[in-house]
Amino acid sequence: MIIIGLGFLGLSCWLAYGQWAKVAAWPRTSATLISKDISSAGARLVFQYEAGGRIFTGSDVRFGSEKSVRTALKSYEPGASERISYNPEDPGEVETILSYSWELFEGPISSGVFGVLFIFGGVGVYRWSYGTPVESPTAKI
Repeated sequence: MIIIGLGFLGLSCWLAYGQWAKVAAWPRTSATLISKDISSAGARLVFQYEAGGRIFTGSDVRFGSEKSVRTALKSYEPGASERISYNPEDPGEVETILSYSWELFEGPISSGVFGVLFIFGGVGVYRWSYGTPVESPTAKI
């Protein structure tokens, strides 16, 4: 369990770095929202934008309940211009969350919490299964 917990913590760090890079390092531009598809699992946003003199189409996925996603994306209407950041190495990957927020780091934080829980669970199981040595009453004589 401890190894699984450390794996979750490593995953959490890797995901957090990826999210940080999207906000800190990816270039930003204005994009036109082409489509917005909302389902019970989340939403997929498709944008068209210009970068380096070329036109690109990129998408962003938002996860969550249909109600929360509809509320968060209420202002996103097809044909509207929105600010996005895009991956310069893969222009088809875009991000619409442009600041450090709970929404951006929700996945890494959740993974980190699971990691800590697994670590504490593993330590608890270890202590329970091996116990702490009990001194013999005659050992003090």
